[in-house]
Amino acid sequence: MSTLRQIQEFVSKRLAFFVAIGVASFSVVLWQALIAQEHAQIKRAVEHQAFVLQSQIIERIEPKILALERMARRWEIRGGTPREEWEADGTRFIADQTGQRVIIWVDSSYIVRWVIPSRGRSPYTGRNLAREERQRVALEAARETREVKVTLADDPFSDDRGMLVFVPLFVGERFDGTLQGVFHIAELLDPLLSEHASLGFSISVADDEKDIASRTTSDRQEYLQWLQETEVEIRNVTWHIQVWPGPKLVADMQSSLPEVALVSGLLLALLMSLTVRLARTARIHAQGVEETNQELEGQITERKRAEEALRKLQARLHHLLSASPAVIHSCKPSGDFDTTFISENVTAQMGYPARAFIEDSRFWADRIHPEDAPRIFGNIPSLFEQGHLSHEYRFRCPDGTYRWMSDQMMLIRDALGKPLEIVGCWMDITEHKRAEETLRESQANLAEAQRIARVGSWKWDIQNDKASCSEEFYRIFGLRRVLPDLWAPSGRIYQL
Repeated sequence: MSTLRQIQEFVSKRLAFFVAIGVASFSVVLWQALIAQEHAQIKRAVEHQAFVLQSQIIERIEPKILALERMARRWEIRGGTPREEWEADGTRFIADQTGQRVIIWVDSSYIVRWVIPSRGRSPYTGRNLAREERQRVALEAARETREVKVTLADDPFSDDRGMLVFVPLFVGERFDGTLQGVFHIAELLDPLLSEHASLGFSISVADDEKDIASRTTSDRQEYLQWLQETEVEIRNVTWHIQVWPGPKLVADMQSSLPEVALVSGLLLALLMSLTVRLARTARIHAQGVEETNQELEGQITERKRAEEALRKLQARLHHLLSASPAVIHSCKPSGDFDTTFISENVTAQMGYPARAFIEDSRFWADRIHPEDAPRIFGNIPSLFEQGHLSHEYRFRCPDGTYRWMSDQMMLIRDALGKPLEIVGCWMDITEHKRAEETLRESQANLAEAQRIARVGSWKWDIQNDKASCSEEFYRIFGLRRVLPDLWAPSGRIYQL
């Protein structure tokens, strides 16, 4: 026993130290986890930006190539295009396409014949592209494969980098030359790169040989750790895109939370160590601590029981709301009438998650049928006048179909009469509406059948001494329908 007491005494004396070491270690681990989380967020942001830039480049360039292909198809269908018409068509094309510099017709022997715009471009006419290695290879590849080929080269009409697009022309099986488009790379990519650079990203676009365009805010190694690479396929060429964050973006996405957590944890370790030491001292000198602890344990037990009862009550309420065909909701009584609560069974009823109504203040309003919206919003003032409102309207489901909904709304006011909240009950009455429509159709079909067969019908409610007749009944006897009931009370009948 003496050995056990010595061990207990040893642990008791050094418990404050052990607590301090444990809390400090946890603080360091938490600090590292928060830093890792920030780095992961920055990486995801860069990955997303690289994907967006990749999509934007394709969306910016591919339509221009398709427009050149359409121009080439018109040439092939007509077996050639008169020069004046071709120049007019090409001039309109250049005016509509950003970055489009020149359109050229190169004949089957790779000699430049026509150039648009022709003003100031005459020295290029008659040029033999077979003598220029890069263009000759692209021309031959387009001719052999009958597919569009793209190459990057110096713009023949400026000192800048250009993208050359070669569209082969075939009239039947006869090679009729190539339609060549010259695009200015800077005009195509600079707006996109500037837009992304303004968001704090550095960007580099290159092919297999050299850089095409770039916007950099910093190339320091500490920012390159988040560098992300992707590729853009432009027909037969591949561009390599690199995106990494700049100092401002990194500073905006990083916070002082990791350092605050570390410092707070170390301080907490110190405070807990002091607390344990003081607790040990108090336990030695206070004889009534045990009774206090027992009383505290009783309070905790009662609190747990209350919490358990509350959880059970909440579970029963959640079950009732989930099983109910009605959706319970509440919203603010002003502004956009933002949804503040909606029961989870709205997902089973309408297919939308409950959070969608709460996160987007316009979610409910934007999905009301356009024909019903003016009536619904026009009735809102009556809710504040009468305190309640009932209306029916069509609501769009995720699959694009509409369902009829019944919405019972009530305005909640405070003791001074100021509107506090709007609560409501939302029910799907689509089947009821369909039944009404089916009944109307059945009645119409019955009336039509009676008209065709010249058969009239009547009904007498003996208990209430009321009778009614069909339209065909009146027509058979040549009567005008003046009163809703043909038969008078007490069983008396009009003489026919």
